[in-house]
Amino acid sequence: MPKLRHIALHTPDPAATAEFYKRVFEMKEVGKVETPIAEGYYLSDGDLNVAILKFKDPAAADQIGRAHV
Repeated sequence: MPKLRHIALHTPDPAATAEFYKRVFEMKEVGKVETPIAEGYYLSDGDLNVAILKFKDPAAADQIGRAHV
């Protein structure tokens, strides 16, 4: 059966959202992103990877599945 391996979230406060996922789901921070398009964190529990992002241009959030941040 297929398993979900990666999800990406758009949030106005990536630091607070990342802290929530680390505390509640015991995820570990494995990276941080700061690009002209977005800022945020990459978290993982070893099986599931989560990108928690704040897009600097809200229209860029529509492109999340189409381009690598």
